[in-house]
Amino acid sequence: MTIEVLDFPKTEGYVDVAILDGGGMIGNSKIMHADEPERDVPMSCWVFYIHHPKSGKKIVWDVGISAVSPHFRNCTDSKSKEDYGEASQIVFYGPARAFGPKEDLATQIAKRRGVKGSEIDAVLFSHAHWYLNLR
Repeated sequence: MTIEVLDFPKTEGYVDVAILDGGGMIGNSKIMHADEPERDVPMSCWVFYIHHPKSGKKIVWDVGISAVSPHFRNCTDSKSKEDYGEASQIVFYGPARAFGPKEDLATQIAKRRGVKGSEIDAVLFSHAHWYLNLR
């Protein structure tokens, strides 16, 4: 078997990426896929820290289930249930069995990349996250 080695052009168009723990949920295979036997399906909600060395820009892509303040970190904690809209309360406190990350995102980024939360230039969302009751 021959392995082909590719020569990539020299470029400064690259980024440093770190995958962070954004929490997750335990799905039910029968709800997600027709004709599947019922079983638990662990599902991760990854968050990405992205650094562009040439420009120095630092961004976070998505926030997982870590949300904004510490009391959202563990979605099984009934203290924060009312902070979510009714539909999210039913789904994420019911069949989805959501849970937050072991450490908040700022702590993970600081430990892994030595970057403070205040140094993040932007947070980008790939899609809408859970509906919150913003009072």
